[in-house]
Amino acid sequence: MNINSGTAKLVLLCPAWKNWGTAKTARPDTVILHSRADDVIPFTDSEDLAAKSGATLIEVGTDHRLADPEPLEMMLEACLIDEEVEAQEEDDLLERDWAGLCYTAALQWAREADDGEWVVVHGQVWSDSLGKRIEHAWCESEGVVVDLALPVGSRIVERDRYYRSAKPEVRKVYSSEDAMLLAIRTKHDGPWDGMD
Repeated sequence: MNINSGTAKLVLLCPAWKNWGTAKTARPDTVILHSRADDVIPFTDSEDLAAKSGATLIEVGTDHRLADPEPLEMMLEACLIDEEVEAQEEDDLLERDWAGLCYTAALQWAREADDGEWVVVHGQVWSDSLGKRIEHAWCESEGVVVDLALPVGSRIVERDRYYRSAKPEVRKVYSSEDAMLLAIRTKHDGPWDGMD
């Protein structure tokens, strides 16, 4: 609770928030697992925290350790709920209108992707509708391209097919982390020519 966890979901186990740190609330999407039989941290501390924060309190287990099967299953379930939300966010990105926002879209995909294997690519692609090459950004990972500027339903493409049809000229490839740091440093989503 006393660290900046960014967008990571918090699942707190018998939190000793009244004993350590300065935080008095948690984010509303926090899940608290605590045993009423806990003899180390009072269950009422978690009730107070849930009431102040709007967090979800789940009474589970037979002691402070929460090491029996039921609490372990609840921990796993609390973490998997977050994965379902991430999958929904990914679907939302694939459905959103990104017309004219390819740099923002690529950065958003890299930020929301659940693994660090995606890279953000800046370069030029061929536009059939304009009959010329245009500045563009997209994401790549393991033989797959995600280009959110493409029509809905066609945004995830095999890399070879994408390179045959869009004829990209790659100018720069950024790791997800480098792309996010550049966006923060420059206060825009790209392109970052000469700024890296």
